[in-house]
Amino acid sequence: MPRKCCVPACKGNYATGPKVSAFSFPSDEVLRQKWISAIHRYNFVPTKQSVVCELHFHSDDIERTTSMYDPKSGKLLTAPLERPRIKKGAVPSLLPGCPSYLSKPASKRENPEDRRQRLENAFLSNAMEESMESYAK
Repeated sequence: MPRKCCVPACKGNYATGPKVSAFSFPSDEVLRQKWISAIHRYNFVPTKQSVVCELHFHSDDIERTTSMYDPKSGKLLTAPLERPRIKKGAVPSLLPGCPSYLSKPASKRENPEDRRQRLENAFLSNAMEESMESYAK
C-alpha cells in the first residue's frame, strides 16, 4: 500500500485521490527544515513514514530517467528509472488545494553588498557617459 502524502489538503495516495510517487523527507537537516516550512504544517515533526508526493514538486525537480556515458561506444545511454527520484536540493513548492499564496516561492532579496556594488557600478557608468558626452562637445 502506498504511503499517503503529509501535506495539508492533499489527496495523494488516498482512496479518493490520485496514485502518485511519494518521497521521504531528506536526512540533511537544513534541507529537511526547508521541506517542513514549505508544506505549512504547524508544529510538524516528520517521521520515517512521512512522505511528500510528486504533486508538490515541479516536473523538472523529479528525475524519471538516468543517463550514462559509455566510453567504448561513445554513446550516451538513457534508461527509465523504476521509481522516480527527487533532484538534490529540490523543495516542495506546489500546494494544490491550499490558498494560492502558499504555492508562490519566497522572493529572494538581493545581498546588501551586491546591491551596493551594482548601484556604484551604475553610478560610475553614468558618470563616465556624461564625461564622454561633455568631452565630445
